[in-house]
Amino acid sequence: MTKTSRSPRPGRKPVTIADVARLSGFSAATVTRALQQSPLVRPATRQCVERAVEQLGYRPHWFAQALATRTSRTIGLLIPSSGDSFWGQVVTGAERRAAEAGFSVLLANAHDDPVLEARATDLFLSRRVDGMILAGTVGREVSWFAAGQPPVPVVKVNWETSFSPVRLDVTAETVDALVARVRRAHRRSAISDISVDDFSAARRLTEYLIASGHQRIAFVGVAASRTAILRVLGFRKALMEAGLEPAGFVTGPQTLETGREAALTLLSARSAPTAIVAYDDMVAIGVMRGVRAGGMRVPDDISVVGFDDIEVAGFVDPPLTTVSQPKEAMGRLAVEVVLRGVAGNPLKEAHLMQGELVLRGSVGPAAGQQRTS
Repeated sequence: MTKTSRSPRPGRKPVTIADVARLSGFSAATVTRALQQSPLVRPATRQCVERAVEQLGYRPHWFAQALATRTSRTIGLLIPSSGDSFWGQVVTGAERRAAEAGFSVLLANAHDDPVLEARATDLFLSRRVDGMILAGTVGREVSWFAAGQPPVPVVKVNWETSFSPVRLDVTAETVDALVARVRRAHRRSAISDISVDDFSAARRLTEYLIASGHQRIAFVGVAASRTAILRVLGFRKALMEAGLEPAGFVTGPQTLETGREAALTLLSARSAPTAIVAYDDMVAIGVMRGVRAGGMRVPDDISVVGFDDIEVAGFVDPPLTTVSQPKEAMGRLAVEVVLRGVAGNPLKEAHLMQGELVLRGSVGPAAGQQRTS
């Protein structure tokens, strides 16, 4: 008796549905219904088909299956970079929830390039995905679909559409108006979105520094993006409510080098800040490096805070105070929203998730500081 291989050997013809039908003794139509878990197939028949599938090592062709069932049980997930630990955790949450529902995830990286983002959505549609999750995108998603309407359920996560720079000399009233404008700027029919409340998180982070005695606080990493603008506005709101003015703003990309150079520039000023709010943890770690290069110490001479709570944030010296975003939860929720759309439920949801303040050793009291007018 010859042992049957579980997978085709090189040069061997692939196993087909007809092979499974011959071995199981049922028609190809019955085998197909059994593999699709049709309730019309008796349990004994399904078990027989499954034994034949196992013996032959049959693997359904995804495209043929998608054509036959009109569903690929696949969700397209577009992220800026799988090498980014933040997005890696979002992917983890999405893949786990998709697996629980019997779906798989088709992953693509766009590297903050609108052209690559558009190509990825074309790829997803050509693979007949049942839904799409577009995370951290910088382009205008509605321009990628005919008539601006996606043919499958689409969810945006932490979208990053560019904005014109926001004036930094805002008033308490204009801050609230700007926040509302930024939040509604991306609202499009048939596209749901999930984002973190960056405004409130930055506000709480700055309030914590003020409560620690800091009155000269700067912001590093200002950029013309949704996330950066909301964080700057939260920073400004907290200072206004305390009757304080910013100790400085530094614009630049969200990189380690931006943080390092910003720290050296700010600390050489006559009225140097005693605390720095960084756009994210990478910028904050660069700031800490710059503080050391300038002959000062964190938090003895200057306090530093960031955003995102990436894995390394708790391992730098001193550990970084930051805002933890619910990364895995965002990925899971995105899949949940897509699945509701696949099931035929109305798809136009907006979820604003809250970050959590993580207190570590990079913040200390502002000893001996005199309030400036």
